[in-house]
Amino acid sequence: KHWARSVSGAEPIGQVKPREKIRVAGIVRNIRIDPREGTGSVEATIFDGSGDIVAKWLGRSSLSGVKLGAGLILEGIAGTSGDRLVVLNPEYELVPGPEHG
Repeated sequence: KHWARSVSGAEPIGQVKPREKIRVAGIVRNIRIDPREGTGSVEATIFDGSGDIVAKWLGRSSLSGVKLGAGLILEGIAGTSGDRLVVLNPEYELVPGPEHG
């Protein structure tokens, strides 16, 4: 939680509101890959201690560098799917997670 708050300009995931532009930072907690050709997707659940959000990249079957435990900064427009926060095709930046300082 402390690490995510130290990222410049990032807001806590627990305070994200749907249909607003967001910048959040967190750790990849889960990855799901749907490898269907042309329609596949990669989903990563990002957690920052205050909540989690699912980043979903459409039309992809892999995403270089995104792995469990990686630090990630996401920017995009938040939405919902059921009761979960989701951001589709966000811009992202890989960063060292809290275990790397």
